[in-house]
Amino acid sequence: MSDHIHPVSAQLGTMSLFRRGKQIEARQRFMQAEAKTKPLPIDDKVDMSSEVTHDDRILWMAYKKAKALLCMEASDTTTKRP
Repeated sequence: MSDHIHPVSAQLGTMSLFRRGKQIEARQRFMQAEAKTKPLPIDDKVDMSSEVTHDDRILWMAYKKAKALLCMEASDTTTKRP
């Protein structure tokens, strides 16, 4: 079993929790999974080294999607002031 299976499923779970209205739980799971995530490359367009696996890329895509979803929610709440 790959070391990246758990962090990927955690990020997918993050998105699921968020969409079910459990934002606090989603943020907690995101932060836990983020701590286990291999650092993203500085530039996405740079040719990746042979040390980067397909699992790494899948994890990074799930991470980016979850982060964007959580950040989008945070910016929505700051702009919806009465």
